[in-house]
Amino acid sequence: MIKTTKLQANEIMKSNDLELINEREVKNLEAAFRMISRSMSKDLIFFGLKAQQRSTPSMNIDITLGLGVCNSTIRMAYNKELLGPIAVTNGVSSLRIDTVEIRLYEVPGDQDTRAFKDPITGAISYSSVYTTNEIKIEAQVIAGTPGSGVAPTKTSGWIKIAEIQVPAYQSTNILNSYIKNCTANYDGCETADWTTEKDITYIKEDISDLRLYGGKILGPTEFSGLMKTLAGMDLYTDLKMKNGGIGFGPEVDPRLVMYRGGTDFLILRNYNQQYSILSIWSPPGDLTQEREATISLVRGNEPNQEFVDFYNNGYNSERQFGIRIQKRGTGSFRAFVIDQFDGTTKSNILKIDADRSMELSSSLNLLDNVLSRPMIKDYSETLAVKGNSGADLTINFEDGNVQSVVLTNNCTISFTNPPATGRAGSITLIVKKDDNGLPRQIWWPVTIKWEEGLIPNTLDEANQIAIYTFITIDGGTTYYGIIGGNSFE
Repeated sequence: MIKTTKLQANEIMKSNDLELINEREVKNLEAAFRMISRSMSKDLIFFGLKAQQRSTPSMNIDITLGLGVCNSTIRMAYNKELLGPIAVTNGVSSLRIDTVEIRLYEVPGDQDTRAFKDPITGAISYSSVYTTNEIKIEAQVIAGTPGSGVAPTKTSGWIKIAEIQVPAYQSTNILNSYIKNCTANYDGCETADWTTEKDITYIKEDISDLRLYGGKILGPTEFSGLMKTLAGMDLYTDLKMKNGGIGFGPEVDPRLVMYRGGTDFLILRNYNQQYSILSIWSPPGDLTQEREATISLVRGNEPNQEFVDFYNNGYNSERQFGIRIQKRGTGSFRAFVIDQFDGTTKSNILKIDADRSMELSSSLNLLDNVLSRPMIKDYSETLAVKGNSGADLTINFEDGNVQSVVLTNNCTISFTNPPATGRAGSITLIVKKDDNGLPRQIWWPVTIKWEEGLIPNTLDEANQIAIYTFITIDGGTTYYGIIGGNSFE
């Protein structure tokens, strides 16, 4: 119940009248609902107002707290506490379906003797008058016709909130299973469990989900159509998502949805499709015009900011794709990194410091392409350790350009995967004889040309080390063999 001050013409107010002078606020709130629903044709429940069995079931029901608006009177039905008991007539020989309805009404409240001052003569008179209005919610159950299978129609000026299916001869209790509360939530939707006037009342459990246009409560299809008209595309509140979201495109699968994924990020996801694409287009114009499309990640507030831009521009002075790092005011250039993170450990792959020096923390495979004009400092080469030679040994250029082997047998050596014709490739081979005192023989490919035709094919001493370099410029058709030393100990 809401209590407001009630004043008469020329009445002299008392101080306690000011404590209840909120009638204007109530009227203003009702006026706001009138503006929202000015062309609605249905009653609306914003939340609650559900009929339910009593804590100790009986032939009475309760109604939960809630807020509704009657379309015909544009009066709020506000219940701030459990309302009940509300009597239900005992069942008779056949199933009976009743209608539960509520309304808000005003009645005079407190009385008091008040002074009245005549505005012309100034004379004071006294009269007993009502000093307050009581704004109450009232509920009633209208009994249906037994055996008809249909509930009675609602009373004008009341809001229908439920139907009750009263079993034959029921005279002890009304249970929740008998009560069918309103479930329709937009124009065109019905409360399926009701037997009549299935769309006379709508309920929106969350007022933030109220979608009105022209006073009409829109359902998903109508809302999508409206947004398509207004925005040139389908847009709807997606209710399939766990966290709620905004859907783009038709409200059917496959569907593109944006929703909150946690406390600090949004997700754009394409459901029932193989891919999700976020496409940022430049302002309209053909490829000859100066346009740019950019995703800019910005820290700070103007005028002190730091930017990382991913861009595609077409300016006359600069037509390119790129990553651009910017600063303004007191912003600074900091390291730009590409890293990997598994949730526990972060590892840099590429780091470019503010001074533009670069660190690469992984292998770089140029796939046989040219590396031009490098200045090399403090470098090393991969050493491919082949282990024991056995009787046959294959030297693969792709294993590295410096390789080592222990000669444990008389051994036939061959080469594989040299660079293609027109490119030079070289291998340095470090051969160490085992600690056996017997000589070991090496049989080299006949494609090797040695200086003056002298072929170094024997290592005699235990642990003797020899170093050979082989160069080819014709894809391995010919190798030039160079003896770097034949008797290191």
